Amino acid sequence: GQRSPEELRRIQIVFQMADTALNPSHTIAEILARPLQLYRGLKGEALDKRIAQLLDLVQLPQACARRLPVGLSGGQKQRVNLARALAADPDLILCDEVTSALDTVVGAAILDLLAQLRKELGVSYMFISHDMNTVRAVCDEIVVLYAGQKVESLNRAAFAQAPRHPYFHLLANSVPELRQGWLEEVGAAQRAALPLVQAPVDRAGLCSFLDRCPLRVAGVCDSKTPPRHELEGGVEVFCHRSAAELLQLQKTKAEPRECTA
Repeated sequence: GQRSPEELRRIQIVFQMADTALNPSHTIAEILARPLQLYRGLKGEALDKRIAQLLDLVQLPQACARRLPVGLSGGQKQRVNLARALAADPDLILCDEVTSALDTVVGAAILDLLAQLRKELGVSYMFISHDMNTVRAVCDEIVVLYAGQKVESLNRAAFAQAPRHPYFHLLANSVPELRQGWLEEVGAAQRAALPLVQAPVDRAGLCSFLDRCPLRVAGVCDSKTPPRHELEGGVEVFCHRSAAELLQLQKTKAEPRECTA
């Protein structure tokens, strides 16, 4: 059924593309006023005061209130998106790839701001990203999905040493390293280990990563739902392979092979 206004207020979202998330014909004050009027019923002086407070929270000058989105930089627009989410006083903010459209320095400043606001306001984030370094820096609890299917969950402390589902292994190894030859090295390893399948094949009940997995087991992975392994430190992996076998993949960068049950 439809959510109540209170349910809508408690969960807000900051979108990936700051440009398309803001109405180009409205001033920043008008954009921030809408949730304040909708959820808090503010108007007049109280409304203006709260808009000013929100701009302070996201570290934007008061002059931004009179400007249109076109007059702001990408980082400033994303700060406005965050201020609009905060206007509802939410319990949870969904952050959908909020730094992927920004350059590195601006994106880092947005992450610092998110961390600061979490401490000041006690708000929680659900942070959606393919950037493993960002995820590791921001998130306390991590859930890894492939084609909408949960393949692993872990906490930040277990990120470096936990056994990894083959997709999580691929994702973590795709993070660029600042050393000569890394691109050629990782490209060759991935071409050797993974078949050229760009999109997952929908097979109900089976592992969504089946057609790309270098550790798939013939007669098992293609016929049974992957079990959940509950490992030390609160780690969960959904895979037919054991924790020891997954750790071996991380050590050896396994070659592709089909194994019989």
